[in-house]
Amino acid sequence: MTINKLNSIVVRAIGAAAIFLISIAARADDNKAELMAPINAFAEAFNALRPDLPAGIFAADATVVDEFQPYLWRGDREIHDWYGRLVGTTPETREKQKALNAHYSVGQPTFVEVHADRAYVVVPGKLTYRVANEDHEQLGAAVFQEIRVDGKWLIAAHAWAITVPETHVSH
Repeated sequence: MTINKLNSIVVRAIGAAAIFLISIAARADDNKAELMAPINAFAEAFNALRPDLPAGIFAADATVVDEFQPYLWRGDREIHDWYGRLVGTTPETREKQKALNAHYSVGQPTFVEVHADRAYVVVPGKLTYRVANEDHEQLGAAVFQEIRVDGKWLIAAHAWAITVPETHVSH
């Protein structure tokens, strides 16, 4: 085999590998967008203080772990109870939640692992709110386990972990 033929083979192999890696990266980006859809839908519902958790975000048998009692919620009814605690379930509690001016934002995933119809996603999160005329900020990581149902990703498990103690934000 001549040097030119060998160089040609190496160049083709490198080109094929580059195309393969680019296609994997494109699929990963597509997966991230699809995986972020229920996460973003949850954040949007919370920020809008929607009284009812929109359908198509959590799986029917989902589990949530959060920083307030009872800390663990399982299944459709308990997930809706948990969400109600976040946004308020009566006119009085909804007004209290509204007064907090809470806003939950999530960043881009810092870790994503997908295998078939299951996924594990970690995103940075920030919760800001106002109490007694003081702004507060809570930084954390949100961990989601998702499952694909009928071609759509749903949250099967969610945990919020505070990574930086609550801070008072001064302007």
